[in-house]
Order: sequence, then C-alpha cells, then structure tokens
Amino acid sequence: PNILRVIKEYTDKHYKVFIISNQLPIYNELLTERNFLKKMNLIVNRIEHELNLPSNTIGYDYEIDINSYRFLPKPGMLYEFALDHEIDLHDSLVVGSGMYDIPIAKYIGAEFKDINLI
Repeated sequence: PNILRVIKEYTDKHYKVFIISNQLPIYNELLTERNFLKKMNLIVNRIEHELNLPSNTIGYDYEIDINSYRFLPKPGMLYEFALDHEIDLHDSLVVGSGMYDIPIAKYIGAEFKDINLI
C-alpha cells in the first residue's frame, strides 16, 4: 500500500512517524479502549516488521473526548508529540486523507500530502 511506501521513504529521511486519530467509537462505547489499543499495537508492529524498522519507530496517540484540546482538528496531540520529541512542527509533514488532515497541517504550518495522490 501507498502508506507503507511513504512511511519507509520518510523514516529513511529520519522523520519520526506518529499516527494520530480521534476515536469516537470509544467515546460512543462501540469499541473498548483495550481493543483499540490491541489493534493499534498490532498495526504498528506489522508496519515496523514489514518495513524492517526498529521497534518503537512509529508512535501513536488518540483522543476520545470531543471537547478536548487534543481532539482533531485541534492541534493538542501534535503539540504534545512535538514537545516530547523536540520536533519543529513547521518542518513536519502531515500525510492523510481525512477531513481533519488538511486543516491541522495548515494550523501547524506543515506540508500536507494526500495519501490517495501519492
């Protein structure tokens, strides 16, 4: 898939990969947080394995509360990640296809790439 190629390309350029998402299914009790975390760990481990990346190369975070400063398109999750990893968000790249991806990229001053066009 395109996303694997993109992750490999940017990890080779020493970018950090961080997956963020809103999780309304947990908020609406359609999915347990425990099951979500299991799925995310499996996904991240599979990507790292398929791309032969060291463990913990890919990080992820999510938000459940629609009123939180972290709920996309609010930039809270990205600001926290940037602070924790000493990243300048202006030198970052947002790759996505969701309705929040373009606004969040503009808000933090990062380049945006639509995964469907890569």
